Amino acid sequence: MEGKLNEAQLEILKIFRIPMDDDQFKELKRILFEFRAKHIVKEMDEHWEKEGINPDDLLKVHMRTPYK
Repeated sequence: MEGKLNEAQLEILKIFRIPMDDDQFKELKRILFEFRAKHIVKEMDEHWEKEGINPDDLLKVHMRTPYK
């Protein structure tokens, strides 16, 4: 990771600067990953809809590198 932390990252650090045990840390990681995954899926769905991409069509596309 390069560069400075953004405002959201700094705020998260402030909120969670108190010590936590391993179980709490695992739960927090799970929640943050679920949050991020939900938003990534939403962004991809919006992009695919805007570009007229059908996920089922991607299954029909041959995307391997051709052998020489």
